[in-house]
Amino acid sequence: MKQQTTIKDLESKIKELNRWTESDLYILGGAYGGYRLEKQVKHGIIDVLKIGYVPKKELYSHLFTLIEGIIIGIRQQIAEELQQ
Repeated sequence: MKQQTTIKDLESKIKELNRWTESDLYILGGAYGGYRLEKQVKHGIIDVLKIGYVPKKELYSHLFTLIEGIIIGIRQQIAEELQQ
């Protein structure tokens, strides 16, 4: 049985996201008993996924999917560059 998703798990995934995007703009936001992925922008903070505050387990799943999508995009870009 899988243990509970922790804030440390979320922070680790966001750290991984920042590595893949070569930034440090993504942060964990929390309110109302839930959590969301936030991005620091020029005029404040935005809700990146536009899903509001959700339970830790749900946010972890979204972060996993987002990172996998980024990895697929990077691999596709490399493959296209190699074909040229």
